[in-house]
Amino acid sequence: MKIQYFIIFFSSFIQTSFATTNYQFFLSPYFYQNLDSFQINGLIAVQYNTGNLFDEAAKLYSNESGHVLKKCNAGEKSNLIYYLYPRSFYNPQMTTFYTDLEVRVFEAPGKLKKNLLIKHQTLKPLYENPDTDIIEHYKNLLNKLIMATKLDDNNFKLDGSFCKILK
Repeated sequence: MKIQYFIIFFSSFIQTSFATTNYQFFLSPYFYQNLDSFQINGLIAVQYNTGNLFDEAAKLYSNESGHVLKKCNAGEKSNLIYYLYPRSFYNPQMTTFYTDLEVRVFEAPGKLKKNLLIKHQTLKPLYENPDTDIIEHYKNLLNKLIMATKLDDNNFKLDGSFCKILK
């Protein structure tokens, strides 16, 4: 009887431990050091930090989905590493926030798997809570990215120290 419980417990542990997929992303230091801005009208300019908002979006995405998406860290293993280059634009007359995300996807052992261009737009005025709305926009963009890079059966893990090469 104890053996049956042990087998059930161990098999559920194996299923849950391999069910999560780990991803890391690298965003250039430029996006953390410089503010982006958009003009709502002739008088109001809104500034935001793309790097910090991407980090927040990745945390929210990881909490809400079964995937682990983190900023690149040396020593951490992941299935894929994304090199991200976002270009965003807000059109206040159409109340549309656009982002084109250029992505290089790397897999173990550090080879380029593919290049992607992910496009996303949000139809919403960004007057009241622009940071919250932009984080939600980036979270949806990251969801599109994860869906576009479905993993094949790959048992190899890529070390986060690979990101030092990308700088």
